[in-house]
Amino acid sequence: RYFPKDDFIHLIRHPIESCCRRTHMTSRRKKPIGAACMDASYKHIGRPLEYMETDSEVMHNAAGWVMQTDMAVAALNHLAGSGTSLLVRHEDVVGDPQAAFDRIKAFVGSRAQTEGQPLDIDPERVNSGARDHPEAGLGWEICGATASQFGYEFSPVN
Repeated sequence: RYFPKDDFIHLIRHPIESCCRRTHMTSRRKKPIGAACMDASYKHIGRPLEYMETDSEVMHNAAGWVMQTDMAVAALNHLAGSGTSLLVRHEDVVGDPQAAFDRIKAFVGSRAQTEGQPLDIDPERVNSGARDHPEAGLGWEICGATASQFGYEFSPVN
């Protein structure tokens, strides 16, 4: 409706890798965008707002991941079947950068820049060890239903 001629690439990352890292600006309630996003995120997952003060950063990040991902999915579902959206998983980009780039290039067609820097993935930044985080299970409890739609799974390391 708003962007009828535009294409969208939805880049997503496993929620445990996102939730068990440092907070994102949308999870920091002391920042204006964080306050707005956190209130909306907690309402979205049905968690009482008063829990925000004592909940962990993992819970804050998980609530934000679910709301933001659900909103992106809802918006892109309006485009379903039109060929105007492409889902790209972070793990696919780091696992096989050239294949991911080729998918994106095929999606954007003649607008793709075919020359440029080689795709160089820093292996130190690929996995943060988040599955070992003591609250990884909590993150999955909040994010699992949404994450499963993208083929994500979680098995605690411990």
